[in-house]
Amino acid sequence: MNAILSRYAHIAGNQALVFESITSLLAEKANRVDWASLHSEDWALFQKMAIAEGVAAMLYYRLAGEPEIYNSSRFDPATYQHFAQHEARTAITNAVYFNHLNQVLTMLNEHNIATVLLKGAHLAKSIYPTPALRPMSDLDILVREQDFKQALEIVNALGYHQYLPEVLPDFNRFLSHHAHLKKDGPIGVILELHWILVATPAYRHAAPMDWFWQNTEPNQAWKKANPSTNTDYIFNLNPTANLLYLSAHQMLQHGGDQVTLRWLLDLHFLIRQEYAAIDWQALSAQAAIFQWDSALKESLQMVNRIFGTPLPVDFVDNLAITAGKFDSLVKSKGSHSPSRILAEGRIIGSLNWPGRIRAVLALVFPSPAYMRWRYRPNPPWIWPFMYLYRWFDIAGDATRTIIVKLQNR
Repeated sequence: MNAILSRYAHIAGNQALVFESITSLLAEKANRVDWASLHSEDWALFQKMAIAEGVAAMLYYRLAGEPEIYNSSRFDPATYQHFAQHEARTAITNAVYFNHLNQVLTMLNEHNIATVLLKGAHLAKSIYPTPALRPMSDLDILVREQDFKQALEIVNALGYHQYLPEVLPDFNRFLSHHAHLKKDGPIGVILELHWILVATPAYRHAAPMDWFWQNTEPNQAWKKANPSTNTDYIFNLNPTANLLYLSAHQMLQHGGDQVTLRWLLDLHFLIRQEYAAIDWQALSAQAAIFQWDSALKESLQMVNRIFGTPLPVDFVDNLAITAGKFDSLVKSKGSHSPSRILAEGRIIGSLNWPGRIRAVLALVFPSPAYMRWRYRPNPPWIWPFMYLYRWFDIAGDATRTIIVKLQNR
């Protein structure tokens, strides 16, 4: 919660009041909000925070179901109209994304490549009241590692291409758990083709994929929308595996300081709707095996604190009773890094030694293609001199970091 609020500290308004108002409305507890206490600058912040956190469409849905709130003189009518427009735009964008997703899945399905829909690609149609309420910035799908090369060739043929140059040769395959692909058009559709979840084996917190593949189930939304076609190869994670994956994605892959209300709402809806289907004992046991207990615990504590999400009695308290291997990683990723070099150091520290060496080389000696893309030198021929600029920039950030560290001692 503090990490979310800190993102809006520079914007005028009562951050805590606005956050409480948004989360109460999302949790269907709007009756505990004194709407009259929000002033003009608070309403402006209300709109900015809701859109930036990816929950504006869901707020519109909640308000539309409680007209006594948005029709009240205490509620800002411009905010309601703003959310209505945002929900309409999200509906259009998501429709485009799902249309492209259907094309990809059809081709992969025809080649008998098992595909697991991840995050918004699955959740928008399964746990949200309508797909328009869960905005998507990309499409995430998982294939088995042995199918990755063929799957990549298939989506390349559909027009998806690697849109970011690699920092070093084969760097993405070594340190990135998915291919970053884009299809050009009016809405540039981003596709992330995963071969592993959360982290590659170069990271100390990586986990083997066998358990996740053993805990998949047929994707019912796709099956319902395509009753006459073969859907034997289209899956999603079952609720137990999905809850563990989403928690690790938030706390280990991205870190608590980058968590958004949209991601937390995903967890809240998943738990609330699939509570009986979640094998809580298996969840705890597998989190311990992966040593992801602290990540799971942090996620569950956060959604329970913010939304009042129901959890089994004593479940969270019994997680990670002893110090876990990645407790320090979860803790460090829960706070904002005051400098770029500390942020990079946090990533490097989560790698094994071969990964650390490769990451440092990528930081100091990135490929010429990356340098030209990153710095856009003008004239183009001066790109080699950009290395000097990069090294001076790194040295300057390191010096500033040391000064700040000494001042805070």
